[in-house]
Amino acid sequence: CPVPNRTVERKKMLYCTQCRVANYCSRECQVAHWPEHKDGCLKYTEKKAKLPKSPVRNSSYPKAA
Repeated sequence: CPVPNRTVERKKMLYCTQCRVANYCSRECQVAHWPEHKDGCLKYTEKKAKLPKSPVRNSSYPKAA
């Protein structure tokens, strides 16, 4: 969490649903950090959208012997 003096268990942390890079201990911290995070988040998301999609592995296919 980028807000000083905040601690939380890793499995309980929240993340930015747009870029999935920034982590937060609470919704309150996410809202407080948004003005600083916004520009980088939008740039990252735009850049990521321009990248070619990687093929998704489908686990329903039988494995090769």
